[in-house]
Parts: sequence; structure tokens; C-alpha cells
Amino acid sequence: MDIEPHPQIGELMLDARVKILCEQASNEHDPDKLAELTKEINDLLEQKRKRMTDELFADAKIHARPSPRHTKQKRGKPGSDLPRF
Repeated sequence: MDIEPHPQIGELMLDARVKILCEQASNEHDPDKLAELTKEINDLLEQKRKRMTDELFADAKIHARPSPRHTKQKRGKPGSDLPRF
């Protein structure tokens, strides 16, 4: 039986990996190695940005309400949908 880790654990591991790579990059003197580290950091941060954006849009869809112009209108006399006083 496979057990998937809690999403926050994966996020913490990603953050820790980025921090380690940044520390390595700050001490790196070889331009080629520095470029590799920078690319890996950027790739990890892009993955995180995409995951957060996907989660944000998924959450927004759950809580979204249809706008009034997208709801079905009753067909009737013009102005019949206006409140009466």
C-alpha cells in the first residue's frame, strides 16, 4: 500500500532543497557549476509557483458563484425583472 505524503511535507522538502542549493550557489566559484545550480533553483521555484497557481485556481472554482449576467434570465416583459415599489 502506497501512502502519499501530506502536501505540506513536500512543500517543506522543496523549500529546504532550494535553501541548500542557494547556499551552495552563494559559495560556488565555478561559472558552469553556478549556472547548473541556478537552473535547478529556478526549476524548483517554477514548479512551486505552478503548483500554487493551480491550487489557487482550483480553490477559486470551488468558491466561485456565477455572475448575474451568466444566470438564465426569465423571458417576459421588458423591465419585468425590476423591483416593484
